[in-house]
Amino acid sequence: MRPLDALTGLPQRDLFEESVQCAILSARAARRGFALLHIDLDRFKDVNELVGRDGADGVLRAARLTASIGISLYPAHAVNARALMQDAQRAMLRAKLQGRDRFYPELPTCFAGTDLPPRTARG
Repeated sequence: MRPLDALTGLPQRDLFEESVQCAILSARAARRGFALLHIDLDRFKDVNELVGRDGADGVLRAARLTASIGISLYPAHAVNARALMQDAQRAMLRAKLQGRDRFYPELPTCFAGTDLPPRTARG
């Protein structure tokens, strides 16, 4: 597996998880926290299936797309990389379920059935 995505230059999953774990170690040493965002381009899978991967790469470069964003906080939500990533992904899925083009924090109340309303990217 290549360590970086050819189009975005972002790390692939394994390298990303290692990077998150390094961020956790640094934050722990500095007694600080940080936010991890899971960003998913809304309906991009449909574009990818319609025009193919190469065509979708062109759309990604040229189009205005909306995104659903999940937010997870270290150490409030998780203390290891995998759990932090899973929490951010779960929050992103909640944002999609609430109508896309939103961000959603992963909060303890989300598990108790008292979800806070997600916020749109515009406020």
